[in-house]
Parts: sequence; C-alpha cells; structure tokens
Amino acid sequence: MKIIFNDASELQVQQVYTDASEALRIKTISDTQEALKEMFSDRTKTRKMIVQERGQTLAVYEGYTLFEGIMSYTAGILEPVLYRIGETPEERIQKLSEENAALLQQVDMLTQCMLEMSERVYQ
Repeated sequence: MKIIFNDASELQVQQVYTDASEALRIKTISDTQEALKEMFSDRTKTRKMIVQERGQTLAVYEGYTLFEGIMSYTAGILEPVLYRIGETPEERIQKLSEENAALLQQVDMLTQCMLEMSERVYQ
C-alpha cells in the first residue's frame, strides 16, 4: 500500500485511517521519524493524499495539512497524525462551547419572554 502525495511523491505504508477524533493516522515503517516529520509538516505536500494498493485507489484524503505529531510503536512502526485546519479536538471543543453559549443565551431570552407574557396574562 502506498500514499501518493500532492507533489506526486510516494510513501509505502501499512495502514491509513481516520480515528474517532477525525485525525488522519498513517502507519509506516518506510522512513525515519525525522524524515516523516519533514514530509508531513509540508502543507502543500499533504493537501491531497491518495491511498493506493496494487494500482487501485482505496481512499483520497484532502485538507489534512496540520501535522500533530508522530506516534512511535514497537518494531519500528511510526504513525504520523494529521488534522484538517480548524478541526483539531481543541478547536472543535471551542466551537461547540461557543455554540452552546449562544444557545444558552437564546434559552434565557425565551425564558424572559415567557415570564413577561405570563405576567401580562395574570394581570
């Protein structure tokens, strides 16, 4: 299995998948940690990645340009982790917190309106 990067370079990989946090994870034993860091830190290179096996396209990943780091496993397995910009867990939590605050404001406003209406009805 291999990844073909946006600049047409290739990397042999064992597994490519997205996890529950929507991170793109790529398991490989094909290069050093330093070389992988340089490779996956290049936002132009990682803008589009095509996963192929025996000439057949298995998946296309676009926009995963934010390099998070490299997980290191036994037997020399390295796993670069990438996110789309604006979609890291921290950024998603921040966005949800802001949306929640806006919804709470609306609930407070509706509650106030209901209280005012009920006061008028009972006057």
